[in-house]
Amino acid sequence: MTLDKDEIIFKEIKHRNFLPFRQEDWARLLFIPFMIFGLYIFFKNQDYFGLLFAIPNLIILYNLTIRWMKIIRTKYFLTNKRLIIFNTKKEEIEYSFCYSDFPKMTLRENAYNYGYIIVGELEELIEGPDTPFRFPVRTGMNLKDHKIVIDNIPNVRHTYNLILEKSKTSIHNL
Repeated sequence: MTLDKDEIIFKEIKHRNFLPFRQEDWARLLFIPFMIFGLYIFFKNQDYFGLLFAIPNLIILYNLTIRWMKIIRTKYFLTNKRLIIFNTKKEEIEYSFCYSDFPKMTLRENAYNYGYIIVGELEELIEGPDTPFRFPVRTGMNLKDHKIVIDNIPNVRHTYNLILEKSKTSIHNL
């Protein structure tokens, strides 16, 4: 990883390498009985109607697997100038956010002080009629994951406040 000349890493954000369940995942997991029912109908009767129940849940399981792979392959660094999200498999910086123009962040914390920080736009769990049109479905459960997430962090509120402080002091120094 290459840094600017006067840039130094002052903290690596430690995270656990197992798949955390987020608040919206628990709601999505309620649909697993429908997936089992749909697969049962499909394999027992060779009825494609059962796949209508199973496909959205298979997409959810696929997204959870992709998220777990990202967690294993990602490291987070705070420098004196920016937040760096580093992909260890590709050995390159995946995302970099300067503190002076840092995007909106959303903090999600559980009862054990672990959690995640969503950087940028928040994906809603349920899409309603007022959300922008997305083909082929306009309403229903959103099966996409948040785009940029600092995931599975112990003492997440401290890290969140540290990033906020850095971005505020960077704006005042401009």
